[in-house]
Amino acid sequence: MKRKKHQRGRKRTEGDRRGPFLTPHPLSGLPLSDRKAYAIELGKKSRERKGTILEEVRELCARIEPFITLAVLQTYALMNGVQSSKAPREAKLQQGHIEFVQALLLAAPPRNGIAPPQPDDIQSLFDLLPELFEAHQTARLPTASEAPSKEDEKQSAVTALQEYLRAHTAVVRNWGYYGTVKRVSHDQFRAIDSDFHAKFGLALTDVVRLFDHLIRRMEDQVNQHWSQLRSVFAAKTVDELVDSFLEAFPFKGELQAWSESFKLDAPHLEGAKNALLPLADRFLTMRFFVNSAVVAEALQIDPEATDSLMTKLSQSLGVTQDCDVESFFWNNPVWTKPLIKLSGHDYFCALPQTGMSFIYQIADALLQEAPKLIEKLSKARSDYLEREVHRLLAAAFPNAQFATAYQWRHEGQQFETDLILRYDTTLLLVEAKSGKVTWPALRGATDRVVEHVKRLIVDPSEQSGRLSKVIQQEIEIRKSEAKQNLDFPISLDGITSVLRLSVTLHDFATVQSVPTLLQDAGLLSNQYPLSPCISLADLEVMLDLLEHPHERLHYIRQRTQSLLTHHLVGDELDIMGFYLDTGLNLNGFEPGKHRLITAGYSAAIDKYYSMRDEGQQTPKPSRALSPWFKSLLSQVANRPTQGWSELTSALLSVTRDDQDELERRVRAITACIKDGRTPPNGQDAIILSGPIWTNSALVIHVKPRLAGHRANDKAENLASATFEQGHIERCYLIVVDALDPGLAYMGGSVWYRTDRPVPATIFM
Repeated sequence: MKRKKHQRGRKRTEGDRRGPFLTPHPLSGLPLSDRKAYAIELGKKSRERKGTILEEVRELCARIEPFITLAVLQTYALMNGVQSSKAPREAKLQQGHIEFVQALLLAAPPRNGIAPPQPDDIQSLFDLLPELFEAHQTARLPTASEAPSKEDEKQSAVTALQEYLRAHTAVVRNWGYYGTVKRVSHDQFRAIDSDFHAKFGLALTDVVRLFDHLIRRMEDQVNQHWSQLRSVFAAKTVDELVDSFLEAFPFKGELQAWSESFKLDAPHLEGAKNALLPLADRFLTMRFFVNSAVVAEALQIDPEATDSLMTKLSQSLGVTQDCDVESFFWNNPVWTKPLIKLSGHDYFCALPQTGMSFIYQIADALLQEAPKLIEKLSKARSDYLEREVHRLLAAAFPNAQFATAYQWRHEGQQFETDLILRYDTTLLLVEAKSGKVTWPALRGATDRVVEHVKRLIVDPSEQSGRLSKVIQQEIEIRKSEAKQNLDFPISLDGITSVLRLSVTLHDFATVQSVPTLLQDAGLLSNQYPLSPCISLADLEVMLDLLEHPHERLHYIRQRTQSLLTHHLVGDELDIMGFYLDTGLNLNGFEPGKHRLITAGYSAAIDKYYSMRDEGQQTPKPSRALSPWFKSLLSQVANRPTQGWSELTSALLSVTRDDQDELERRVRAITACIKDGRTPPNGQDAIILSGPIWTNSALVIHVKPRLAGHRANDKAENLASATFEQGHIERCYLIVVDALDPGLAYMGGSVWYRTDRPVPATIFM
């Protein structure tokens, strides 16, 4: 019997849930003394384990052929290839791990007759390297004698921040998705192209083009190799397989005897494929060798200048033999010189993406030969950031009012705000900081960390906080006096929210998104509440990811609120992923009581943008919104009376589960109204309010659309009912049509309690 199909909408199942998916930290219930003891013991064991693994990895790298090793690691770990039982098992091998191996392999000078890596050797590297880096990080936990007392807990927090920076520098790559990294760096560098060309014979943007070419060339070469191998592996018999293999991969030597012996000894077809795969890897390696003249021809740039550049970006075998291996974790020479120099104009390049990951540092290193260009590029970066932030926000908020480079005075001092935006009744104050994040800071040097935090995070926040305070005073003055003390470039009439945002050009190892670490370390000597700080690359993702202006505005608002009340630990993209599921509605967590670790929440976002960079289409991640709430938001936004964005903000703050519950209860009320019955307890409205540490409520009023019947009838009584809860100060009221199947939006309003002073404008 076939199952009957129902016309009603499908009910959400457990598999449809979007989160949040929360679990307590394994140590969260333990006393502090037990957690310290655990950390000490973990650090001790990790130091022992790290030493053992590091020695094993060094010995392995000392005896295997470097080029085959790097080619195989890059291909199997970072690219998709032919799978067989002899291919390395899935592991958490990352780009930073392979960079570490390249530094180790560079310790040995050129040698003849060195053995190629066997499948077990490659698998050992896949297994050991992630474990080595994990042990390296936990090995730096304090010993018993170093365990912090109450007196030096601040220093312990500083140490934790340093280790966070070092761990991020060691493994995490890219300050944006590939397309963004390429475009943003190219757009900055072209400002000094002509000057750079006069010095080096090519443009600074040619450095970006070089690495992009090497990446695309590598992808094409590896894809050709896999296509060739798939064709060989399509053979139906062992004899056909071997003959096809030798035709595709012509080894030197006496092949007839080898072929006959191999065919005779091969147990079965799959076993023969497994045995041939390591041999094919030797031909794979040949595809990673490049010639500077060929590269120059492809890029249409000067051959001599190209070879000179590639020499500057390369190292020779044997160069790291006297280096401290420990330094490779936080100061790897491969990061700024990812190519390996061979003879003549030939190079080996298995990690061209490293060049793009460290393109800023590479450009800075090249400019050491032309000091005058350093200052010119610095000015170009500043201009570019301010221009790009303005462009992105103007596209994201159509019809918004903008003011740039606004100069104002406060307490006898002159200040300048980079950008001011007014959208509906929200004012956004933006500071853009293009200052570099230096190597010492990324390695955790205390003095540089303090200086960078102040310059890139605290100072711009203080600047916008200071102006926010001036605006707050001005609004109060204008309420009581006709005159204006502040010559502000944008109207302040009806402003309900003043938000602040800092944008950096460089990513500061994501520390800008985790102020909890800075606060614990005592580095936030701020007078005003800290504003959200986001990198340009992440700002671009946020504005693209969220489809509508009211969603973008809500994200900035919620990020600001979360900084004031909760501790989120994760980079900006992780927090964006968390926002998509929750709207950053953290009302269920009492402020200051919890730390929410959002690491890994960006997985869907990462997949979408990575696939988009490769030209593949996949659904864009979006907010967890029910169809009804999507419809309400669209109707409110398309009927924009002043203050409409306050209503959309209230709707966007409702969790997905509460959206469904509200709709269920609203439809129960509409059923009564349609049948001419009185709703239960005579209630034709639903009040959604949070716990005592929140101050706003959402009211959904259900009523039929009647001619001459004003949409906000009864609104004041409903608002008064919400204010019976002492902690509620604002009421957002939405009226929907009880007779419309889609529960259409009829009107909305914002109400404030009157029995005590409640500011009409929120300053964050």
